[in-house]
Parts: sequence; structure tokens; C-alpha cells
Amino acid sequence: MKKGSLLRIATTSVLAFGSLTINPGAMADELCELSYNVVNDWGTGATHKINFTYNGPDVEGWQLTWTFPGSETILDLWGGAHQQSGNSVVVNNVSWNSTLSAGKNINVGFNIKNPSQGELPTLMLNGTTCDTVDGSTPPVTPPQEPPEENPDETPEVPPVTPPDMENGSWTLDSDSSYFHFVSYKNQDKVESHSFERLSGNVAKNGSAVLEIDLNSVSTGNNTRDQRMRDMLFETAMHGTAVVSMDVDPDAMAQLNPGQRSTLNVNAALQLHGLETPLTTQLFVQRLTDTRYMVQNVSPVLVKASDYSLEAGIEALRQIAGLNAISTTVPVDFVLYYDLQPTP
Repeated sequence: MKKGSLLRIATTSVLAFGSLTINPGAMADELCELSYNVVNDWGTGATHKINFTYNGPDVEGWQLTWTFPGSETILDLWGGAHQQSGNSVVVNNVSWNSTLSAGKNINVGFNIKNPSQGELPTLMLNGTTCDTVDGSTPPVTPPQEPPEENPDETPEVPPVTPPDMENGSWTLDSDSSYFHFVSYKNQDKVESHSFERLSGNVAKNGSAVLEIDLNSVSTGNNTRDQRMRDMLFETAMHGTAVVSMDVDPDAMAQLNPGQRSTLNVNAALQLHGLETPLTTQLFVQRLTDTRYMVQNVSPVLVKASDYSLEAGIEALRQIAGLNAISTTVPVDFVLYYDLQPTP
């Protein structure tokens, strides 16, 4: 993944997080680490991603604030709830990622228009300024001045062949993509988890496949990760979940860079040896001639009973000493696909 910048909160003064006041003198040198990444930039728009890992004691609630260097406007944002006034932005937690605990990882992504080239904003977490280190953005090719026209000559117009589905398949950029799910424990404890290894492609005919390596489950706790592999997913027998669907290749090819569309899709999820249908909506945005972004419009709800996972959830509940674990989990994802031309 391309790193835009690494930002750290230095614990050099008393910090107030939610209703808890922390004395940094008794803590490690860094309370949390943040990274700000420009995932894509196509000149008139861009996709940015913020990630922070929290290293302090448990707190409830977080807020990110920053000021854009130019006239950027957020078009849509996932992983939080945002407000923008001029070039000032405030992003608050949502219900399922409000609790911060040691090792907790939070991801926020958004699409903007009118990006400022070569400049990244300085972020603040709960009112504390973050220092920027090694800031960078991917290069953007500036528009070229058109050549002078000779009125006596008839200009040649070369044929244009857009790089659509007919020219090759589309392969998932697993480094930039992410796939999250949320669990609820004891009715009021909400935790966000992810899968770190994804693969997939969209064929010329619109047949799409996404493979999720269940052994790559990441909850921020190594013991819990292993329990989920062994007791819930049973990865020794069912190591991969597969999502398959058909998309309209013509509808995707008709999008110009910067444009997006909402697609209604019928998909199938293979998990734990069983397959069930899923119906959902997707935002599809063409970022460049050779790159697309796909994200869910609203969380996709996956029920444990559809995949015979109830016994595994009960085993996890007992070994963790919990009163209850939710058997329906919301899933959230943002996927990036790049054109792989036909040889």
C-alpha cells in the first residue's frame, strides 16, 4: 500500500479523551499512530484513507479534525460520520467503532473533489495535534497544452478504444482494499475486525469473484484470532470464503473517470461449506481509465444460522466468559480493481 504520511500523537501534555483524562507521563511515548494515505488521485478527484492504531487505556468516543489546504469537498465517507464547513472537517465515531482499547485499529476512507496536489492536511485526534512525518502524494499527470491548430490542415482523429471489459479482466488491488465486520458482545460492547488477505477479479463477461482468506482474520488480539480460526471458521476444513456475482460490463464501461453509479446486485456467499444468496447495492466509481472502486451502500448482514456457525459462536462465548455474542454481523468493504490487459 502506498503510504501518504505517518502521523503520531506525542504524549507530552495531559490529553482528554471522551470522559477520561489521561496523564501521559505515566504512559508510553506514543498514545496512538495515524497514517494518511492518498490511495488514488485522478486530478479532479481523489480517494483518501486514514488509519489509526490506539495504544492507550479504554475510552469511549473519538473525533478526528483537520483543515484541507485547498477547496477539497468530501463527496462520501465510510468508517465514521462527518461534517464539513468550508475546508474544516470533523469526523466522529459511529456506534460500532466508538470504543478505543489498546491495539484497536480504526479505518476511515473518503472520496473528494478538487484535491490539492502535493499537500496533505494535519490531523488532530480528540483535540491533540498530530505531527506529520514523510508526507507524500502519488504523482498526477498535469494536462498538456493543446498544439496550435493550422486552419489549412484537416486534423487527424485517431480511433479511441476505451480500456473497458473487452480489453482484459479487472484484478483486485488487495493492498488498497479492505473488508471489515463487526461483532456485538454482552449487548453493548461493539468491536470491529477485518480480513487482511483478499483476492479476486472481474472477467470480461462481468463474472466477479472475491476470495477471503479466513486465516487472515484480524481482531487486534492474537489469542482471539486463533480461536476464531479454530472454533468458528474451522479453517483447517474451510479456509476460504467466496463471494460470486455477475455485474453488467457495459454499465461499468460507460462510466467516465470520476463518475460513479449505484448497482443492484445478486450475489452468493460460500462460507463454512454452505452457500446462500445475498442481495445488496454497490457504489461503483471509475477512478481512472484503468481503475475502479467498489463499496457497499449499506452494511451487508451475514447471519450465522445461514452457515451453521452457531456452535462456533457458542464455543467462543463460553471460552471468553461472555453473556452473549451476536449471531448476525454487519460487513463493510471498499475494493479497488485494476485493468489487466489481454496479452
